[in-house]
Amino acid sequence: MNHFVPCPFAPLTTRFALWLGLGMLVGCGGEAFVPVSGKVCYSDGTLVTHGVIEFSPKGDGASARSAIKENGTFELKTGTRSGVAVGTYRVAIVQVASAEDVPPKFHGHAKVRAVPSKYRRPESSGLEFTIENRGTNDLTIRLE
Repeated sequence: MNHFVPCPFAPLTTRFALWLGLGMLVGCGGEAFVPVSGKVCYSDGTLVTHGVIEFSPKGDGASARSAIKENGTFELKTGTRSGVAVGTYRVAIVQVASAEDVPPKFHGHAKVRAVPSKYRRPESSGLEFTIENRGTNDLTIRLE
């Protein structure tokens, strides 16, 4: 004959195990960071070949930045961490050019196309993107 004696702490132990498991699935206070990359171009398809792109959150949180490469692409980082927290962001694009930034093929020719000044500040750029928690967020940012 089996004698089963219930443990008085079994309901607490079960609840604790469930909460611990849920905590491990969700994470401990960390935000979901997702990769965000893309390219920046003008409305006619011409690539923006240098500068910095910054994503500023509409709410609380840290901004994410990236240099814009010569091929118009970028990959955002938040501080030293790759990726961006999920949320809605306003975008700014800033260019600082020196003689070294201008490709040799343009030396002595008409000036290199510059990003319009309205894009220097996230509040005036009119660019807004929502970053979602999915595999990739590959963006094409078109400037007027």
